[in-house]
Amino acid sequence: MRQIIEGKMYDTDTAHLVGREWNGKTGLQAYEEDLYQKENGEFFLHRYGGALTSMGHPYGDNTYTGDEDIVPYTEDEAQKWAEKYADIDDYIAIWGCPAE
Repeated sequence: MRQIIEGKMYDTDTAHLVGREWNGKTGLQAYEEDLYQKENGEFFLHRYGGALTSMGHPYGDNTYTGDEDIVPYTEDEAQKWAEKYADIDDYIAIWGCPAE
């Protein structure tokens, strides 16, 4: 997915995937978040979900559809997300090893 937000390009095809969170469901209830880092160091979250998730919205009469979007993240937001969902090795590659 590519999206321009406040004059900046965000592209899942050219950014590095840091981590993925998936709710384990498929179809209308599927929801996934992917944290990416751009070459310039900026982070963004790519979210997508089915009609019965927080990404669902009305479409026509009495119908819902899923959607996807991109949310720019600060480094602090990305680090907190990665602490919870990213692989430890991926976390350490970006932020280093936390103190014990």
